[in-house]
Amino acid sequence: MSIKVCYPLLLISQLLFSQGGTWTWMHGDTVFNSAGSYGTKGVASATNSPPGLYEACEWVDRDGNFWLFGGIGINGFSMIEHNALWKFDPLTNMWTWVNGNSIPGVGGTYGTKGVAAATNQPGARGWGAMTWSDTINNILWMFGGYGHDKWGWNLPLNDLWKYDIATNEWTWMSGSDVGGTLGVWGPKGISAPGNSPPSKTENNATWVDSVGNLWLFGGISGNIVTNDMWKYDISTNEWTWINGQDVNTITAPIAPNYGIKGVEAPSNDPGSRYAYSKFTDGNYFYLFGAGKTSALDSVLNDLWRYNTTTNRWTWISGTKLVNDDGNTGNLCNSDTVFLPSAKFEQRASWSDNPCGLWIFGGYTNNGNEGYNDLWYYNLDNGAWTLVSGTSLSNPVGVFGTKGVGAITNVPGARGGALPFKAKDGSMWLFGGADFSAGLNYNNDLWKFELDTACISLCNKNKTVTTEEPQELLIPNVFSPNNDGVNDFYTLTTVGYSNFNLKIFNRWGVLVFESVDTTKHWDGKINGTEASDGTYYYILSVTDNSKNENKSYKGFLTLLR
Repeated sequence: MSIKVCYPLLLISQLLFSQGGTWTWMHGDTVFNSAGSYGTKGVASATNSPPGLYEACEWVDRDGNFWLFGGIGINGFSMIEHNALWKFDPLTNMWTWVNGNSIPGVGGTYGTKGVAAATNQPGARGWGAMTWSDTINNILWMFGGYGHDKWGWNLPLNDLWKYDIATNEWTWMSGSDVGGTLGVWGPKGISAPGNSPPSKTENNATWVDSVGNLWLFGGISGNIVTNDMWKYDISTNEWTWINGQDVNTITAPIAPNYGIKGVEAPSNDPGSRYAYSKFTDGNYFYLFGAGKTSALDSVLNDLWRYNTTTNRWTWISGTKLVNDDGNTGNLCNSDTVFLPSAKFEQRASWSDNPCGLWIFGGYTNNGNEGYNDLWYYNLDNGAWTLVSGTSLSNPVGVFGTKGVGAITNVPGARGGALPFKAKDGSMWLFGGADFSAGLNYNNDLWKFELDTACISLCNKNKTVTTEEPQELLIPNVFSPNNDGVNDFYTLTTVGYSNFNLKIFNRWGVLVFESVDTTKHWDGKINGTEASDGTYYYILSVTDNSKNENKSYKGFLTLLR
């Protein structure tokens, strides 16, 4: 492994005076391995806090609340999984223990498949369980991970669960209630009621497409790192094996096939990988970096894009080299020659939909050197920017005063931390494992607010060409308070069905969603006037004459 050398004065300058935004320690403890404080189930309190956790599960609901489930904590000198479900309200800065147990290591109570019940609960788990948010129905979805099945055995899992926020009930939807399952593959590209991915761990590459399907890629199944892509249709409760290899037919990881950078091709393949960053721009799926084998001997810093229409991959940034040191440059300097170092466990990643990608921290290939670097990738020009933190390993955090932002504040190095994004566009970070003083787990919660003088975000007003039929036309500029007629859109329902309109702000935060064809966006977010500016929309419909699902995308400008 190469050694990075920095002059002390330069390092001090980078750490203390050159942040590209402001970090604020919002909640939790400054000490490692906190036991947290559960309080009373269902009751929010300023003193409530989850324990120190690593590789827990995360969601953001349609109201902007953050949710957390499970994760790995410390029990004496041993690591053990949890199954408590927590909710955090960023407006009140308070946690609520909502469901599950305050004691770790609990097995699952599955009930009847497809039937919700107050007594149902997933078993304790962590180690890269997969999650998705259904913001239309306010449902949280979770698949697999490593944890406790119905017998309490600690094994890789392939169970799919949904949690209904309104009823506070879990439903076991698919997969097995016993760990270590091989899954049911079926023919590639064909869905079936009995299909299910194999038990998977260390996999946070999950996406939701424009019509609400759930997707996942890769991870570790048994002792094999995989490259399989799966899709789950919520409406039919069926899985489809889309791409990649059946884990039962391979005995070693699949090597990447990069092809030509920037060129989509059917033979392109990221290869087997696990523990990576994932993003979406509302159109394509993206993943960055990863471990290549379960032996932790090689990690990557390549960026890939997946097209769900063609089911093809494109290598768009980074190198083919394993354990590459990257090229950091100075804070807030953007260039296509800059690149994060190869890492894994950078679960903390955010989409700047539809313009860019963010990643934080992670580990080197030996698994005991952590980072606190925050990077931004501009999808318009292909430039990486180091926005915060340092390229040195295992830096210690600077907390400052709780609730008070400062340019000197910065989280310590960590991997397996959880990312959340608030409706105001601020990025939040919870927990993760720290190696600065041995292996320790955090329960601190941080908020980052970008200084837009640091980097140039992509051009939100760029021209977007659509094939939108006239009856589905969304105007590029609208003034919702002008005349009460041209509020936003008028959709002719003849010939079309299954309308779903999503509007995102400049940070990629979903600010409006409707499946009601008579509901116009009035330029408000949760009843509050939205800021004037440029927004991004995705309109999904079914063309009844062709029995095809279609998605139209574009930009619009709000002016009053």
